[in-house]
Amino acid sequence: MNHGFIKCWLVVIASGLLVIGLLVLVDLPQSSAARSSIPSQLTPSTLPLPYLSDPDVADAPYGATPMIDGRIDPGEHAGAQRLTFPAYGGNAEVFFKEDGANLYVAFDFPDQQTASSAAQVFMDTNHDRAANPQPDDFRFSITRPGAAMENRGTGAGWGSPSAPISWTAATTVTLSGWRAEFSIQSNKLGRTAGISKVIGLGLINAWTPGGDFYFPRPPACQFNLNVEV
Repeated sequence: MNHGFIKCWLVVIASGLLVIGLLVLVDLPQSSAARSSIPSQLTPSTLPLPYLSDPDVADAPYGATPMIDGRIDPGEHAGAQRLTFPAYGGNAEVFFKEDGANLYVAFDFPDQQTASSAAQVFMDTNHDRAANPQPDDFRFSITRPGAAMENRGTGAGWGSPSAPISWTAATTVTLSGWRAEFSIQSNKLGRTAGISKVIGLGLINAWTPGGDFYFPRPPACQFNLNVEV
């Protein structure tokens, strides 16, 4: 049950609006002076335009802080970017938003799957795209019953699972499926205010009766998060 490091690449830009798709833009509120200091290669002009309606761009906007209870209550993720990917039992929905302190990722799976099934978020915080998980790489997992664990790269593979550090998650089971919500602190991303940084991200519906379901799909399975906070 210990998959290798995923290498699918999307682009996620963090700068006040978090955009995910083949690009994810996070655009936190900034002054005009701060915006003018952003290097030209990181500005929205480099994204597919118009970047808020391009089919290859998803955007996770700055918004209200959700309650991390696994429920995904009506309106809780209002304004969040929604994307779908093939998971066990049908298409899973994933919602992205941020509030300046945390990145929020919520999964809605269309099948109850099994007690060992999991939602996973991968992070390559140094964006080095190494073939094997490095110490800057993290895998955050939560099983359907709510058992949360973290693995960190060792340079040769994934280290032993540990309790979550600087992130939380919760789950609920619905009549037709199950849900998971993650809250990941900015310091876990290595984000520093005023300094741009690219981070790799990936998602998996793991350990299901039908195997693992990746987004993006292999052989390249990681998005890129460019943080311009």
